[in-house]
Amino acid sequence: MSRRAIVPLIVLLAVTLQSCASSSPGAAQAQSQVTSTPSTPAVTVTDVIENAISTTVTPASLPTIAVHDFDGIILITGQVLSEDEKSKISNAVAFSAGSQLRRLSNELRVVAQIDTSVATNDASLATAANTLLANAVPSLAEQTEAVVENAIVYLLGRVTRAQGDAAAQLVSGLDRVASVKVVFEYTD
Repeated sequence: MSRRAIVPLIVLLAVTLQSCASSSPGAAQAQSQVTSTPSTPAVTVTDVIENAISTTVTPASLPTIAVHDFDGIILITGQVLSEDEKSKISNAVAFSAGSQLRRLSNELRVVAQIDTSVATNDASLATAANTLLANAVPSLAEQTEAVVENAIVYLLGRVTRAQGDAAAQLVSGLDRVASVKVVFEYTD
């Protein structure tokens, strides 16, 4: 069983134990034992989303799909084999994120065949973009994140329009960048 499948089971077990403990004698002591267990991993929105996606996509698409969450701004990248699969993923993410979703951008590419050969180039380009932002404008780096898929740089974050334009212009000057797309929530 994968980690993604185990996490929801652990949470369900913890919730069940808490409800049983609160209805029995010594509930306060049992309650503190359940909630103070440091070995229980914290479940994030991204964990819930990834679990929902894993039950929605074909096994061929799964390794290429990435979910990026920046303060409720969710970007989905990767490759899928059909428009139907892309739509199902959007629905699963929106449902899983619930009220924590501020903005959803589904940038999945529909392809005839999954190609994993671009992943290394994308990873190095993402590192270069994030490093450039951190070195050029440190405060901007804390408010944004650069994600790369197929040489397209996606910028996520909560910034002013001027900051967003500056970040996009900076990153667009990097070698190997096909284009820059912003997935910002503007604060002005």
